[in-house]
Amino acid sequence: MTFQGAFVEWVHTNGIDCVVKSQIVRMFAFGHPLVKPNDIVMTVDVNFFILSSKIFDPIYENQNKLAWIFQYEV
Repeated sequence: MTFQGAFVEWVHTNGIDCVVKSQIVRMFAFGHPLVKPNDIVMTVDVNFFILSSKIFDPIYENQNKLAWIFQYEV
């Protein structure tokens, strides 16, 4: 598994409530034309900062899964 970068897209709300629009965008992000079959699609609804490569450990350890839900713990 290799990581070659990220794509960030600014999506205008076009009159739809910001929260609703962000939920819809996250639900259908996998269908974006730039997403390839083996890409990892990561969507978040808060500020997200990758501080370590360990963030990908659950993906490496569970490659047979199609989705991962990460939770922050202190």
